[in-house]
Amino acid sequence: LHLCDRRQRQMCIRDSLIALMVTVSLVAGITPKNCAESADMPKITTWTKFSSWAYDIEYEGLQSSDGEILLPCVFRSIEVLNELAIVYSDITDLFYLYDWKHRAFIDSYPLICPNGKYIMVGESCSEGYYGLLDQFGNVVIEMKWEWMGAVEDEVVWIGDETGEVNLLHIPSGKLLLTTGARYCTDFSNGYSGFYRDNKVYFVDQEGHLIETDFIGLEQDPTEEGYFVVKTRDGQEGYYLPATKQFVKKIT
Repeated sequence: LHLCDRRQRQMCIRDSLIALMVTVSLVAGITPKNCAESADMPKITTWTKFSSWAYDIEYEGLQSSDGEILLPCVFRSIEVLNELAIVYSDITDLFYLYDWKHRAFIDSYPLICPNGKYIMVGESCSEGYYGLLDQFGNVVIEMKWEWMGAVEDEVVWIGDETGEVNLLHIPSGKLLLTTGARYCTDFSNGYSGFYRDNKVYFVDQEGHLIETDFIGLEQDPTEEGYFVVKTRDGQEGYYLPATKQFVKKIT
């Protein structure tokens, strides 16, 4: 049993070294996207993923529909988007952007994940700074925000080192609120709620504000477009910003 355990450990070390060498050799050629395309190689139009197991861990690879291996099965996860794939290696503990149509790695970050029609990148999964790329890997928002919410169309809530949040218009890079807020909700049916100066406000995707006298705010997870609010006399109910109506009290 001892010899079997030792043999298994040796095989695990060997396989890990092989995976490391393969991964490093693949990503060592990270190149700007405009250098990725080669006239000698036909452009990939469709793909399929495949996987294999090693010591109870599933690894993924990527191939074209005609069977050409694009990425060997040494990556912990591969998420294919319209133009790029997000590839994670547990060997390097990094995420990579892979241009699957042109067979080239173009960048790497400690964190990469889809966010709406954009791609969020960050210095880590739990702290540091975050930014946004477009679907081609171009930087649209620099990595300078300490918190980032979910993208809704062309806007996203961001937070800075002060702990305040603001609504950022992605194409222009402009903040839509003149003063930051201390709390915000996700967008629901075109509106998001936030709390500032002991008062609840609502904002649409163009930055138009609805000021209310409510003092409490929660997003209703069951009804699209509704928010749970609290009045100054302590009553709770549902508010619909689209019609500016306090719809129903909660008994």
